Amino acid sequence: MRGAEKVGRSIFWALVESGGMVGLSFLVMLFMARSLGPAEFGIASFGFMLMQLLSLLPFSLYEPLVQHKHLTREVLDTGFWLSILAGIGSALILAIGGPLLAEAFEFHGASAPTIAFATVLLLKGLVIVPRARLARTMRFRQIAIRSLSGRLFGGLAGVIIAYLGYGAWALVAQQIIGEAVAAIVILRFGGHRPSWRFAGRTARGLLKFSAVWTIGEFSAMGGSRITQLALGSLFGPSTLGFVNLAQRMVETPRSVAFTAVSAVSVSVLSRHAGNGAKLGENFAESAGFAAFFAMPLFVTFAVLAPDIIGLVVGVQWIDSVPYLRVLALSTAFTAWSVFVNSVASATGKPIWRVVATSGEFVIVIATLMATAPLLGPLSGPISLAAGAALMVPVRLLIVSHLTGCTLTSLGRRIVAPAIAASLMGMAMVSVPWEGTGAAVAKASIGLLVYFPVLLLIDREMLMRRFALMIKVVLPWFTKAKPLGA
Repeated sequence: MRGAEKVGRSIFWALVESGGMVGLSFLVMLFMARSLGPAEFGIASFGFMLMQLLSLLPFSLYEPLVQHKHLTREVLDTGFWLSILAGIGSALILAIGGPLLAEAFEFHGASAPTIAFATVLLLKGLVIVPRARLARTMRFRQIAIRSLSGRLFGGLAGVIIAYLGYGAWALVAQQIIGEAVAAIVILRFGGHRPSWRFAGRTARGLLKFSAVWTIGEFSAMGGSRITQLALGSLFGPSTLGFVNLAQRMVETPRSVAFTAVSAVSVSVLSRHAGNGAKLGENFAESAGFAAFFAMPLFVTFAVLAPDIIGLVVGVQWIDSVPYLRVLALSTAFTAWSVFVNSVASATGKPIWRVVATSGEFVIVIATLMATAPLLGPLSGPISLAAGAALMVPVRLLIVSHLTGCTLTSLGRRIVAPAIAASLMGMAMVSVPWEGTGAAVAKASIGLLVYFPVLLLIDREMLMRRFALMIKVVLPWFTKAKPLGA
């Protein structure tokens, strides 16, 4: 199989994995949102968010293993025992510290579910090395089967327990059963039988990369999670439920689009770590491809937010609309910049990722503290949007430093979708009709504006996007001649 074809198939299966996982999770979340209501959903989200933050400890060993120059038995054995220790350590932190935080934030009833979430962290420590082995050899099909199996069985368990009326425990059961099934499947595909070997020198190399990655990822995820926890503490569990639902509705399509490409891009870009020009061109194309999809999609989310909330989760969640609008607009015009993280990892300089994510974290927390007394719960989404927007210039400077990618090269790939998406949003807002039929009409009008405007501004770019879309989504077309050639 040729390199380009292999990459195309890898992206396809990574899309299947991320799209299937996020899709299944989204369906389960919708059922739980209708079954639990905002307050119970907020309590369930408390322990889940803490578990997500602590899962960074075992998962921090994943990228160092994938990018290791020589993935020998010694490296695998050492990585395995480190990931086991990280899983145990993170589980203990959650089991002991989670209930204390629940009481401090006055999330009554969240202590026991939070302790139960510690089981998930133990299971995550088991699968790091097998998954890294599969990713290293670009066997994303097996990774997709593992992830989807776990998400399917976990989702079914969560739905059943929610239907039986066990409230927040439905989310706990979904995570534990899903992770257990996923662990069984991936150990079958990429199981590593470790020896008791533990090389201190190898461990120090892995931990050095892991520590930098953890700080960067915590900064990236921490701003969002700490903001939600602060809002829940200040304004109650129901507010946390509303904000958390809005964020999940934005993260669902974003994860489908970007997680898959990022998962493959780190493996691919690492092979060209010494070629700055190639990395710069790849970043510019990846960012342009992301902007091409993200801008119209999330502008549509922002305009149709009341219709989406009412149709999908019901009118009891209508207070989520302003949060969804702010987060959707922010994602529309800044999501393309996330590929800076892939470039930093591929060049073996994750410290630049830490610089970007830490800067964003500081901006988010500072903005939240300044605006919370004035704006109330809306200060949370606005703080996240401010952090993402203000760090875009910094991320561009980082990419330029690492790859030599010029602002001109990147700008011509971003500006056209931005103009087209802005005109699209204006056209949709100008439609005076209301109701479900009107929402469909608005979306249709928006698309009828977006693509013609792009065609007028940059026909060649539009043709390239369609050609790449065919190669990614339909890997058997990877030998087709690009439409713009």
